[in-house]
Amino acid sequence: MSTPTQQNLPTNLSVNQQNALAILSNLDLDEFNQLKDVMNLGVPGVIGPETLAKFIALCSRLKLDLTPAGVNSFKDIHRLGNTGPQHGVIGPTTAEFYFHTILALVDRTAIAEGCFPFKKLPNADWTSGSRAFGSNRSNGTRAHAGCDLYFPSGTAIHAVRDGRVTRGPYAFFAGTFALEVDHGDFIVRYCEIQEATKVKEGSKVEQGQEIARVGHLMGIVVPSDMLHLELYDKSGDASGGLTAKKAVSKRRADGIPFLRRKDLVDPTSSLDVWMNNLP
Repeated sequence: MSTPTQQNLPTNLSVNQQNALAILSNLDLDEFNQLKDVMNLGVPGVIGPETLAKFIALCSRLKLDLTPAGVNSFKDIHRLGNTGPQHGVIGPTTAEFYFHTILALVDRTAIAEGCFPFKKLPNADWTSGSRAFGSNRSNGTRAHAGCDLYFPSGTAIHAVRDGRVTRGPYAFFAGTFALEVDHGDFIVRYCEIQEATKVKEGSKVEQGQEIARVGHLMGIVVPSDMLHLELYDKSGDASGGLTAKKAVSKRRADGIPFLRRKDLVDPTSSLDVWMNNLP
């Protein structure tokens, strides 16, 4: 595999610069040059001071934390073998995950525009444990298709952007319901809500408008009631219901199915941006 070369870099790099350099230097040449195109930089195949600085600025804009804690969190979320001697290490596999994450975020700039679905942030994050997108479900035979935001039953849920209700409320899981809203560039499925909602199929919604309330999960033991939020970017020829059979499902990197339509995307980065804009 051909990799980029380093040129005129200082020897006393900060930890963030070292992590940025590890990502760039572990990419294959084609991927690295794609990133240079994204950053509008010339001189393909070379990592110089300007490339490093612009890459760090790009990661900052996309809310990708290059501190050791941020790298460890990224590796944990994406299940990149972050234990023992691999803890905190950025190798080719981790670098490739950063590459694809960056391209997805750049392509989805519009998705990042919006507000958080609650008036305050939950006490528990949406990036770790069973709350995280892609975490195991059904003894590892299915991947979690959204992010879980823990709030008490009855907490008001707000539209993340202007849009129109395309389906719901309809029965979803353990006595709760779901509502699908087309927000223009993307669809959000607001899940595990109460049956009684403020809007219905065909209703127009405005960013920040209360549309539903957190439901109560019945017959199962969970740490908290929640909003389970799923995000679809309407890419490709996606059509039909958001829930899909295994044969046509979106899959995790290791092949585990989400049992969702193929335009399902990870809402984590959007929530990370929306958290700075409460309704």
